[in-house]
Amino acid sequence: MSGAAGMSASAQRELIKKLRKYPRELMKLGSRMPVSQTHPLTHLDGLVAAVHPDLDFFICSPNMTCPIPLPQLGSNVVVSMCDDLRFGASDPIQWPQMWSMDHAHLACIPRIQQDGPLQGLWLDPSIDYDFVVDITVGQGLGRLAPTPLEQVARAAEVTKEESSRFLDPTEVEQASILTLLVDHFLHILRTRGLTYRRTLLNLRYLQRAALELQGLINFNRFVLEHLDADSVVRPVETSWMGAFTDNPEHMARLFRAGVPVWTIWWISESVRTRCFGVVGLELAAEKLVLAEPREFNLRRILYEGQNTNAVQDTIYIWLTSRMTALALHTGVSVIAPRPAGAPPAPSTSSRPTQSRKQEKKKAGTVRTFKQPYHKYLATPVRSWIRALECVEEDDQKCVDPKAHLVFALPRPDIFASAATNDKLALLFTNWLRLRSPVLSIIQDTGSADYGKHRISHQAWRLLIHQGTLDVVMPKEGAKEGRFADEAVGLARAIRQDEPGLGAVPSDVTPSWYGQPFRWDPTDAGHEALCREVVWEVAHLGFVLDFMLLDARLAKWSKAESHELALRQCFRTTVDRSLVDVDLGMANTGLAEVDWVMRAPFVYALKIVVSHWSMRSPHQAIPTSIAMPLPKDGYTQQEMDELEELLTRTVVQAFYTEFRRPPVLPPSLPQPGADPARVHFQPPDVPRTHSRPGQWMPTTLLRDLASQD
Repeated sequence: MSGAAGMSASAQRELIKKLRKYPRELMKLGSRMPVSQTHPLTHLDGLVAAVHPDLDFFICSPNMTCPIPLPQLGSNVVVSMCDDLRFGASDPIQWPQMWSMDHAHLACIPRIQQDGPLQGLWLDPSIDYDFVVDITVGQGLGRLAPTPLEQVARAAEVTKEESSRFLDPTEVEQASILTLLVDHFLHILRTRGLTYRRTLLNLRYLQRAALELQGLINFNRFVLEHLDADSVVRPVETSWMGAFTDNPEHMARLFRAGVPVWTIWWISESVRTRCFGVVGLELAAEKLVLAEPREFNLRRILYEGQNTNAVQDTIYIWLTSRMTALALHTGVSVIAPRPAGAPPAPSTSSRPTQSRKQEKKKAGTVRTFKQPYHKYLATPVRSWIRALECVEEDDQKCVDPKAHLVFALPRPDIFASAATNDKLALLFTNWLRLRSPVLSIIQDTGSADYGKHRISHQAWRLLIHQGTLDVVMPKEGAKEGRFADEAVGLARAIRQDEPGLGAVPSDVTPSWYGQPFRWDPTDAGHEALCREVVWEVAHLGFVLDFMLLDARLAKWSKAESHELALRQCFRTTVDRSLVDVDLGMANTGLAEVDWVMRAPFVYALKIVVSHWSMRSPHQAIPTSIAMPLPKDGYTQQEMDELEELLTRTVVQAFYTEFRRPPVLPPSLPQPGADPARVHFQPPDVPRTHSRPGQWMPTTLLRDLASQD
C-alpha cells in the first residue's frame, strides 16, 4: 500500500486502536489545514474517510462523499457465481474494483439507473410479473413479458448506437465483441422459450456485455484525454462505478479525469493525510446477493488465485465464451450406455428402425448405406447422398468397432418410420411437445455443451412415443428397459435443477414457430409443414455431428482461426451461434442450388477438413484436398469435383470415428419454408469472379487457407 511506515510497530498499534474507537481523529489534519487557494484539494486528500474494520488501512476519497464501499483486499480471492447470477463483490458491473490501465473502462461503468433509456441494464425480472409462460412450447418455458423485454431491448439499442458513434472498432477491439454479444443475447431473449432461470441467465449475459460497453464508451469519450492532463480536473461523474487504488500516480490520473476514486493507505499515513469527513462503510454482504445459486450446475468456482488483473480477465473470457458458437467440446457424454451384450442400435436410416441381428456379409459383397425417401422427409443435399452411398459398412475399420451409436437429436428418418397415419401424427406431435425442452440443452449456453448429451436411436423412439420428460419405465424384463434408462438420463440432464421443466401437456396443442401444429393430411400445406419440422431436426443434427467430428480430428495452432473457419461453412450472421437454427436457413450454405453461391461454403469446408488428422489407418485425407488454390480460381466442374471429394471424406470419417454415418445436410423443395414462419434473413454471399464461369475465394477465405 501507499505510504511509509514512519512509526514504530507499537505506536502503529496504538494509532489503530485509537482510530477504531475515535474515527473522527482522521479529520485532525484536515481541520487544521482546510481547503483554500493556497492549499487546494488534491488527489491525496479525502473529502470523506473510513477505517478498514479488519486490516491496518484507512480509505478515503478526494471526489466522493457517499459511504465508502469496502474493497476486496488480500493476496488471494475466490470468485464464483451468486444466486442473482452475478459475481458478488468481484463483479465490476456492481462493485468498484482495484484500478488497472488494462481494465480502465470498468471504473466508468454506470451505476444503477431507475429510469431512463438504460434502465433495462439493471432489470431484475420477477417470475410472477415479468415472465410469461408459453405452455404451447413446454411446461415452465416462456419469455420476458413485453414491457421488461422492451426495456432491455431499448437499453441494448441505445448502447449499440452510442458505441457506433463514439468507439472505433479498429482502435477498441472489445467494442465489436461486446456489441456482438449484446445482439446475440437479445436475439435469444426475443426468440427462445426458456425457463425463468435460464432466461435470467441470458439476460445477465446481455446486461454484462452492455454495461462493459457503456464503460468503454464513457472511458473513451470522457476520460482518456484527461488521464495525463497536467492541471485540468473534470467534475466527478458520481453516476459511475469508480475504482480503488493504492497508487498515487493512479490516484492523480483518476482524480483529474473525474472518475470516482477511493484511495487506500496504511494507517500510519493518517497523520499526513487531510480528511474532511468521516462516513460509514458499504458492505457487499448488505448491498449484494452473495448466496450460492440454487442450481447445482452453476455452483462452481470461476476463479481462485491471486487478487490481480487475472480476476477481470477471467470474467471477460467467461462472458465472451458464452457465445463461442462453435462449442468445440472435447467429448460426448453418453446417457446411460447400453449394457454389455445388448444388440447394436441402427446406425443409419437405411436400416430398419427396430434392432435386428447382424447379418453375415457374403464373401465378395460390399454393404453400403442407402438414403430413404418419404414425402415428409427433408431430402439431403444430392452430393452428400452420393457420399453416403459410397461408404462401405464395415465396423472392423472403425476406430471403435463396438462404439455405442448415439444421437444429439432424433434421427430424421424416425419421422417416416410409422406405417399408419395415426402413428405418424403421434411422432410429429409428440416431438413438438418435446422440442423446446430438448433444444434448450443444445442451444442454451448456460445449460450444457452443445450436443453433449446423446442417446441411442431406440431411446429417442421411446421418448418420442411417450411425448414427455416424465418417462414411464417399461415392465421389468421388457426389452425397452435398457433404452428407458437413456431417456431418463437425458430428461434429467435437460431439467438439471429445474424439476418444473417439462414437455407440452397432452391436452395442449403444441406450436410450430408460433402457430398451432395440427395434424391434417388433407390440408394443402400439410406435407410442406412436416418437411419443415424434419428439416430443423436434420439441419441441427448435421451441425452437431459435423462439430463433433471436427472436435475429434482438428489440429489448429490458433483457436480463433479454427472457430472462424468453421463459421464460414454456414450461411449465418455473426450474432448467431451455429446451433441457432431458423427456417430461413433452409437451402443456404452447403445446400445452395447455385454453384457460385455454394462455392464459398464448400471452400470453407475444404479449409476445415485440411486441418484434420485421421485416427484410423484405414483412412487418410486425400492429398488433393490440401492442394493450393488454382491460379484463376475454380470452374464449376472443378468445384463439383472438390465438393464430391469433401463430402465423401467427411461422411467416411464420421463413420470411421463413430460407427455410423452423420446426419446429412437437408434441403427443402423450392421455394423453401413458409415465409410466415421465417424470421431469419441470410447474409449476402460475396460474389468474387476472377473471370466469367470461374469462382475465386474472398480474402478472408484465402487468409484462413494459409493458417496452420
